Amino acid sequence: LPEQPQHRYTVTLDGVQFEFTLTFRARLASWYFDADTADGVPLVRGRRCSPGFPLIDAGVAGRPAGFLTVDGDDPYERAGIRIVYFPAALL
Repeated sequence: LPEQPQHRYTVTLDGVQFEFTLTFRARLASWYFDADTADGVPLVRGRRCSPGFPLIDAGVAGRPAGFLTVDGDDPYERAGIRIVYFPAALL
């Protein structure tokens, strides 16, 4: 059975489109992140949204050019984090 809630987003970062999926796993009390290119190529699967850590490692081919991270306290409530993107031009 799929865990709830699950949200899918199409986002454009530094002019490139990506598909992001966020799934909350109640048993683990955490959000988990999947990312694909616009063509459906997986970039990352099942990455726990851990505040202060990147969601996609720098060595992943096809990743966004900037820095994608999680902001908030850890441990966190279901609505207690946010995903933040720093565009490549700011780095």
